[in-house]
Amino acid sequence: MAHLIRHKITNKLTNAANTVSNKSQAKVSGVFARMGFQAATDEEGLGFAECDDLDYDYRQGMKMDVIQGEEEGGPTEGEGELDGDSHYQRDGTGPRPSTLKIGGSLDEDKPKITSWEAGWNVTNAIQGMFVLGLPYAILHGGYLGLFLIIFAAVVCCYTGKILIACLYEENEDGIKVRVRDTYVDIANACCAPRFPALGGHIVNVAQIIELVMTCILYVVVSGNLMVNSFPGFPVSQKAWSVVATVALLPCAFLKNLKAVSKFSMLCTLAHFVINILVVAYCLSRARDWAWDKVKFYIDVKKFPISIGIIVFSYTSQIFLPSLEGNMQKPSEFHCMMEWTHIAACVLKGLFALVAYLTWADATKEVITDNLPSTIRAVVNIFLVAKALLSYPLPFFAAVEVLEKSFFQDGGRALFPDCYGPTGQLKSWGLGLRIVLVVFTLLMAVFVPHFALLMGLTGSLTGAGLCFLLPSLFHLKLQWRNLLWHHVFFDVAIFVIGGICAISGLIHSVEGLIEAYSETGSCRRINGKETVKTLVQELTFNLANTVHFILQYFRGPRKMLPSVIVMFMLISFTCGENPAIQMTLTDKGLQYGKNVGTGWVQERLALVTLPDINGKIGYGIVSIDYTLTGITITKCDLPEPSVQFYQDIGGLKTSISGLSVALTGGWMTNFGIIHDGGSFNMAIFNMDLTSVVELGKDANGHLSVTSVNCDAHIGDEHIQFHGGASWMFQQLVDIFKGHIKGKIEGTICPYVKESIETLEYHLQAMNVSFDVDEAFTFDLSLTGAPLVNASSMNLGLKGELYDIKTHKDPPFEAQPFTLPEQPGYMLSMGLSEFTLNSAAYGLYSAGWLKALITDSMIPPHFPVHLNTSSMGPYIPQLPKMFPGLLMNLQIYATELPMFSFHPGVVKLGLQGAAKAFAIQPNGTQTPLFKLNVDSKFSGKVHIVGRRLNGSMALDNYSLTLAASEVGPFKTDTLERSTRVGIMMALSRLNVALGKGVDLPRMRHAQLVNTVLSVEEGFLAVSSDAQVLTDRGF
Repeated sequence: MAHLIRHKITNKLTNAANTVSNKSQAKVSGVFARMGFQAATDEEGLGFAECDDLDYDYRQGMKMDVIQGEEEGGPTEGEGELDGDSHYQRDGTGPRPSTLKIGGSLDEDKPKITSWEAGWNVTNAIQGMFVLGLPYAILHGGYLGLFLIIFAAVVCCYTGKILIACLYEENEDGIKVRVRDTYVDIANACCAPRFPALGGHIVNVAQIIELVMTCILYVVVSGNLMVNSFPGFPVSQKAWSVVATVALLPCAFLKNLKAVSKFSMLCTLAHFVINILVVAYCLSRARDWAWDKVKFYIDVKKFPISIGIIVFSYTSQIFLPSLEGNMQKPSEFHCMMEWTHIAACVLKGLFALVAYLTWADATKEVITDNLPSTIRAVVNIFLVAKALLSYPLPFFAAVEVLEKSFFQDGGRALFPDCYGPTGQLKSWGLGLRIVLVVFTLLMAVFVPHFALLMGLTGSLTGAGLCFLLPSLFHLKLQWRNLLWHHVFFDVAIFVIGGICAISGLIHSVEGLIEAYSETGSCRRINGKETVKTLVQELTFNLANTVHFILQYFRGPRKMLPSVIVMFMLISFTCGENPAIQMTLTDKGLQYGKNVGTGWVQERLALVTLPDINGKIGYGIVSIDYTLTGITITKCDLPEPSVQFYQDIGGLKTSISGLSVALTGGWMTNFGIIHDGGSFNMAIFNMDLTSVVELGKDANGHLSVTSVNCDAHIGDEHIQFHGGASWMFQQLVDIFKGHIKGKIEGTICPYVKESIETLEYHLQAMNVSFDVDEAFTFDLSLTGAPLVNASSMNLGLKGELYDIKTHKDPPFEAQPFTLPEQPGYMLSMGLSEFTLNSAAYGLYSAGWLKALITDSMIPPHFPVHLNTSSMGPYIPQLPKMFPGLLMNLQIYATELPMFSFHPGVVKLGLQGAAKAFAIQPNGTQTPLFKLNVDSKFSGKVHIVGRRLNGSMALDNYSLTLAASEVGPFKTDTLERSTRVGIMMALSRLNVALGKGVDLPRMRHAQLVNTVLSVEEGFLAVSSDAQVLTDRGF
C-alpha cells in the first residue's frame, strides 16, 4: 500500500512539473520566435520571422502562424501562450494560419500529403527512366557497379535526411524548431552574414538546370521510344516529341503536390510493369546467364560515366524540403526515406544484374535495345507512359522555383505576382507555364547521346545536390551537435562526391566532344579546322558560363536571361550535311555475316598462317624452334557474333568454341645442330574477340582501325614427325603452356595485319566517279559513320559537278532524317541537293540550251517552224517574211530546281525561246523572244526490279519578252505548244511506265526494294542477295 501511495504521489509531481515545463517552453518558444531564432550563428538571429520577406505561408505547404494578438489587443487561444508562439507548426497542431498576405503572395491552405504520397513522389524521382542505363554500368564496372548502386542508395538516403535536419534548429529546451523552409534558405544560412544570398543563388541555378534538364530528357526519351516502337510509321522523332509535348501541356494546370503524387503513383506502377517484363524475359534465359562475365574490374574510360548514371538515378534532394513540409506527419519522413531507398536499391540491383547476366558483353547503352522486337515494343509503350508520368514532378518543382525567384520574392521580384487576390493563377502566369513546356520541347531536339548527357548532368548537378551541398551544409549548420562519426561521414561523402563529380564531368565532356565531332550535329574538324579550334570554342563557352554566374550573382533581375543563355550553350555550330545517306541495319549485318562465314569456310584451306618462332629450354640449355608453312586442314567454325558497337562507333566480332586442325613443318636449332620435320596440331575451343572502329580520313575515305583484340585457346595438342621428334615429343607436355601462349600471341597480330590490309584497300578506293568526260560524282564521306545499337549510317557528300569548272552551288544540302527500316537490310536517302547540284553544273557550264529546227518537228504536228505556219499566231509575220523557214534557240534563264514532297517530285523550269527567220542566203534574222515558265511533277516507284515513273505538266505559260515584228498575242501559241508538250509527255510516260532495270552489281543484287518520296529526299529500302553463280 505504501508503495502504491508513493507511486501516485510521484506521478502527480511529475505531471505538475511537465505542465510547468510546457508553459515555460511555450514562453521561451515565443521569445525565440520573436527574436528570429536560427541558432546556427549569432548573426542569423536578426528577426528571422519578421525580417525575412519570403512568403512562408505559401511555400510548399508550410504554415506560419501569424499571431494576431498584438493587432487585436488580445491574447490568442491557449492558456499562457505568448504572442508569436508556434510560428512553425508541425503535424497539424497549433493555431491555424492567418490570411495575412506577405511579400505579395496569398496564403493558401494547401492540402497536405500522406507519407505514402510522399513516398510515391520520392520513388518517382529515384526509380526514374535512367534505371535503363544501370546494366550498362555493370558492363563497365562488374561487381563494383553493383556495390555503387547500393552505396549510392545509402549515401543519398543519408544526405536526404541531413538536408532536412538542416531545416531545423534546437531552442533552449532542446526542441527542434523548423526555422528554414527550402534548399535555398539552407544555402543562404550557410553563407550568412558575409554573403547572405550567395548560397541561395548557387542552389537556385543548380536546381533550375537539374529540373529543366530532366524535363528535356523525358521529352527526348518519349520521342526516341516512339520511333523505336513504330519504325515503319512515317513520323520522325521530332514529330513524336511534339506529340508528347502536347500530352504534357495539362501539367501547366497543376496546383499542388497532392495532384503530382497521383501521377507519381501511376508512374511507379508503370515502372513495376517494365521491371516484371524485362526480368521475366531474362529469367526465361537463365540457363545462359554469363556469371563468369561479372568480375571485379573497372573500365577506366567508361565507368566514370556510369557513376554519373547511377548518381543521377538517385537524385531526389531537390524535392525533399517541399515534400517534408507538405507531409501530414513529418515525423514519418525518415521512415519514408528508408523504405523508398531500400526498395529502389533492391529493384535496381536485381534489374541491373539480371539484365547484364542475360546479355553480358552485348549489353546496350539502354537495355531495351537488347530485347526482341515484340517485347521491346510493349516495353517501350510503358516507358513512354512512364516518361510522361514522370514529367509532372520536376516540372512542378521547376515552376515553383521560377515563380518564387521571379514573381513572389517579397516585392523584390522582377515581375508582378502571378497569383490573383483569391489565389487563382493569372492567365499570363498560366501562359508562362505553357511556355516552359514548349521550351523543353525546343531544347529536346538538340539533346542526342542519351547516356553521355545523363552522365554529364549527374556529374554536375546530381553529385552537387546529392553529395556535396548536403554534407557541407550539415557540417556548417549542425557542427555543435555532431558526433565524431557524423563529421567523418559528412567529410567522406563530400570527398567522394567531389571525386565522382570531377571524374564523371571530365569523362562525360570527353565523350560528348567525341560524339559531337563524329556526327553531323556539330562542326566537323577537318581541313583548316584543328583541335585548337574546338578548344577555342569550348573555352568561349566556358567563359560565357562564368559570365552567366557572375551576372546571376549581381541580382535576381538578371537571372532569367542568364538561365536561357546557359541552356543555349549546349548547342554547337552546325557543319556540312550529307546529301546521300546510306544505312546498314542489323538484318543486313547478320546476312553479311552468314555469307562471309561461308566464304571464309571455303577458303580456309588456301590460307597460310604466319610462322611461329620461339625458344624453349631449362636453365642455360635452350632450343630455338620455328613452325613454318602452317595451313588449315580442317576447321569447325561456329557461327560468329557480329554486332554494331556504339561505344566506339564500330563493329564487334566474336567467335566462341572454334576448333582447328593444322599441319606444317618444324625446324629446331641447338647450337650447330639443326633438325626438322612435320607436325600436326589441333586447337580446341578457341575464343576470339575483335573490335574495330570505323572512321573517316581527311579525304573522305572510310577508315577502319583495330582497337581491341583478345584471343584465348582452351586446349591444344601437337604431334611432331620426323627428325629427332621422338626425343623432344616427350617435352611437349612440359612446355605446353609456352606453346599455347606463343600461338595465342600470334592470333591478334594476324588479325590486326588483316585489318590494316583492309584499311590500305579502303584508302586506295576512289571516292569520286566520272559520270562522263564532263561530270564527276563526289561520294566522299562528310563525317565518321554513325553507329548505334541497331544500324550504321554513312553520310556522303553526293554532289555532281563539272570537272573543268567545279563551282560550288549557291545552295547547301539540307539536313534530313532517314527513317530506320529494321525490316530491310539497306536503306538509302537521296536529297534534293544531288539533283540540283547536277542541274547547277549543267546550267553553269552552258549545257541547258538547244536549237530546234523544222526538221525536228513531227510531220503530223499542226505547227511547223516556218513563217507561213506561224501566220495564224503572228499575223504580220508571213507578210514581213513570206515563205521562210525558222528555228528556235531555247535556253534556261534560271537554274532549274527539283523539290521532293511526299509522294511527288516537282521541277520548275524557266527559260526563253528566240525565233529567227532563215534568209535564202542563210542569214538569220531575229524575230521575237518568248519567256517560258513551266512546272512539272512526277511520281516514281519500284515494281519488281524495275524503276517506273510518270510525269505531268502542272503549269505552263508563254509571255512576249521582245519582238522585232511588232506586238502580238501569245494565248493561241501557248495553247498549241502546250498540246505539243502534252504529246511529248505521253510518249515519255509510255517509256517510263515500262521502267528501267535497277542497277545490278557484279556479285549481288537488290531484292524486295521499295521507294518512297519524302519531304526533301527520296527514300529507298531494300534487301540484298549475293549471286553465288558469279564466282563470289
